[in-house]
Amino acid sequence: GVVHLSWIPEKEGITFKLEVATHGYVGWGSPLWGDARGRPCPVLGRQQGVVHLTDRHAVGNNVPYLDTSQDLRLDWGMENDTHTVVQFYRLWDTCDSEDVVLGSDTVRLIWAYHDEDPLDNSHLLYHTLTKRGHRSVFLAEPPKTSEPLPPHKNWDLTADNLLLPENDHTHYWCKIYRAPDIDRKHHMIAIEPIIQPGHESYVHHMVLYECHIPEDVVEAAGATTADWFQRHINQEGQPCYSPNMPAEWSFCLATNAWAWAVGSEGERLPDHTGMPLGEKYGGATYFMLETHYDNPAYHAPLVDNSGLRIKYTDQLRTYDTGMLLIGSEVNFLQFIPPRQDL
Repeated sequence: GVVHLSWIPEKEGITFKLEVATHGYVGWGSPLWGDARGRPCPVLGRQQGVVHLTDRHAVGNNVPYLDTSQDLRLDWGMENDTHTVVQFYRLWDTCDSEDVVLGSDTVRLIWAYHDEDPLDNSHLLYHTLTKRGHRSVFLAEPPKTSEPLPPHKNWDLTADNLLLPENDHTHYWCKIYRAPDIDRKHHMIAIEPIIQPGHESYVHHMVLYECHIPEDVVEAAGATTADWFQRHINQEGQPCYSPNMPAEWSFCLATNAWAWAVGSEGERLPDHTGMPLGEKYGGATYFMLETHYDNPAYHAPLVDNSGLRIKYTDQLRTYDTGMLLIGSEVNFLQFIPPRQDL
């Protein structure tokens, strides 16, 4: 990618190294959630051949303002033939009201860059929609200690050269998949994302649903789950919740099997639990994968083959897992018009 950020979490603070394919300025920061003051935005640039790193915060869409307290320590910075690279350090908590406190929570990082350096501390050329982005990360993540998974099989559920619409900045795509043929009970034990290289900023989240036809519908229609869903296998898919989405796909929305969101490297179940695979064995045979694509800059053309990898095994765990959803669905029927005499 054009922007690469790496970091080393330490006891009192954190060291960042930012590498960007530009010879202009680079801005990086984290939004202040729910705070009208805007977002912190360190800005790196070069003036007369010298690297400058400034600690700033943004208000609205204005040029980020210099912080009263400069709380970043520039370790080094350089330019080579293709990239601008800088390493700097800051405390987790700078005790500065104009900075975000970093810690163990997931943080939304934003960045922007330009091909030219700033004219001075008050004038930054607009980076445009195509030279900015965001990613949710866990800065304080400890080293991984998980043991490798035991022997297992992989089942990949991916898009099939899906051409994303060029006029939709947030797009939901649904596709039906059939589980691998198995002759005995298996457990699903983990998932990992399969993100097409270069599309990391476009794939926002994915939800995998089990498809089950209710018993009363089966009895009334005289058709099994396979009768309803087999004809959709190896088909391209449809925009989720659109008029083109087949009505029976709504039966898949009752049971959420797995979910992935940006920033996650995957999920695995505890060693003593597994999720049954196959309707005959207490699980599901047909699944619907819902993928949310985020393309605010309307990049085109984008052809995607991202998806999920399911890891499953015939070495059964002690317990079967299930999914319990608690809460109340929000819809327009629950909204109370203003000025009601209640």
